[in-house]
Amino acid sequence: MTLAAFFGASTRHHFARTISMVPLALRRSRRLAAGALALSLSTGLASASNVTGTIKDLSVRATDGMHYVVINGTPTQRPACAANTTYDMSKDEASDTGKAQLAMLLSACMAGKPVWIEGADACTRWGDGEDVRTVSFH
Repeated sequence: MTLAAFFGASTRHHFARTISMVPLALRRSRRLAAGALALSLSTGLASASNVTGTIKDLSVRATDGMHYVVINGTPTQRPACAANTTYDMSKDEASDTGKAQLAMLLSACMAGKPVWIEGADACTRWGDGEDVRTVSFH
């Protein structure tokens, strides 16, 4: 005789279920801890700088093609590597993204429109100029 036959057909489903032995309060605290960890990791992106304003200077250097921009505005939350400067750099001006960023900046400059620039919280292209993550029109 099988257990299901002995206990009845309805217990067949009972044996297939997994019953958590972890107390409810502990499961909740684990979820809260996981949520807090996810939130703390996501706020790392928020530490990058941003600035809004019209373009003060836009330069493309002939020697190496480096693009850099200065905005009429006060940058917030500059990374330590760019704490003493106000210009932002295109990370890779030869890439499609770098070319698109330059095109957007040129368009905004010609139209006299303000832009919003978000930094990447890193200075990989130039030691004291923050890499540009996002360029947006306002």
